[in-house]
Amino acid sequence: MSDNQTLTTAEIKKRNCEKIFNYIYNNKHTSKQTIAQTLSLSLPTVSQNLKLLEEQGFIIRSGFYESTGGRKAQIIHCVEDARIAIGAAVLKERIHLGAIDLFGNIIKDVTISLPFQNTSSYYREFGRFICRLADELPYDKEHILGVGIAIQGLVSPDGETVVYGIILQNDNSSRQNFQQYIPFPCRLLHDTEAAAAAEFWKNDTITDAVYLVLNQNMGGALITGGRLHHGSGIVEHMTLVPDGKPCYCGKNGCVEAYCSANSLRQESGLPLELFFQQLRANDSRCVSVWTQYLRSLALAIDNIRMLVDCQFMIGGLLQQYMIPEDFDLLAQYIYEQSSFPKFPVSFIQSRYGHKASMIGAALSYIDSFLKHIHA
Repeated sequence: MSDNQTLTTAEIKKRNCEKIFNYIYNNKHTSKQTIAQTLSLSLPTVSQNLKLLEEQGFIIRSGFYESTGGRKAQIIHCVEDARIAIGAAVLKERIHLGAIDLFGNIIKDVTISLPFQNTSSYYREFGRFICRLADELPYDKEHILGVGIAIQGLVSPDGETVVYGIILQNDNSSRQNFQQYIPFPCRLLHDTEAAAAAEFWKNDTITDAVYLVLNQNMGGALITGGRLHHGSGIVEHMTLVPDGKPCYCGKNGCVEAYCSANSLRQESGLPLELFFQQLRANDSRCVSVWTQYLRSLALAIDNIRMLVDCQFMIGGLLQQYMIPEDFDLLAQYIYEQSSFPKFPVSFIQSRYGHKASMIGAALSYIDSFLKHIHA
């Protein structure tokens, strides 16, 4: 028995609608005739679904293709902002908020000083800023799919609770703490995993990679077969130097203590922007600090390479300050200390930098919408 024989009429209509919308979405623009031919659907079926999708504001017709001998075919586009999602990145001293369209583009984003506190007053203020952003957008509230909240801390598999939150001191903080002040659905995500999801979203060129986030606190995630490996984002707590510098986790010598942006700032005693200004001016002390930083990062990367042979994506706060020569030096230091220098190391730079976790949090709702679209 075929699949279609086991489906109800309503289910077949829903599936056809999803197939047609996804075809338009993935191809940017197309025509009714091309959809029918490619998906092996009748023209009346395609026309009916296009009408429904257009009424819902998901697609738009604009212009015509050049004639191939008969009637010109209308060009059909997906409406990029037919639905949007809001992403939030919760940090120790601030929050990043942004509205993201169906193609992952930032419509509007803002950074707000809001020191984290696990209190009702904080969650109320957080909700107020979410509502303000939503009010400033030129959309009805029904356009907003939900609010993804990327938070520093490990999150339970169901997205309901922070199960390890030593940085923010937010153990047992819950989605409901935020939800009670937000008039849209919301969910919690581990910030590093959200950032990785953004970087590899709709990215068909990379299938296997380790993503290293060089933010104030470091993070990492593993991508295999183009998919995020959940639970892989704690490489920062591998031991790099036995009995070395103290880490906030309570151990000594973690990668975090040597390769985070905080560690660089503490070692130099300078704000990052000033440090890199002096580094580029060849200040001898800054050059020495940066060299040691890159050597530590090289050791961490080489250790990871012994387990996973793949590309490395570098993102986060420090990426915006790094120049091609820094990546050349990083590769050089990896080869110098590696037992297998003939194995090439390949770096990819992040697409979204320090905004990745905010974007990835919003994309969790965009992804859900695209998988279950129906008019």
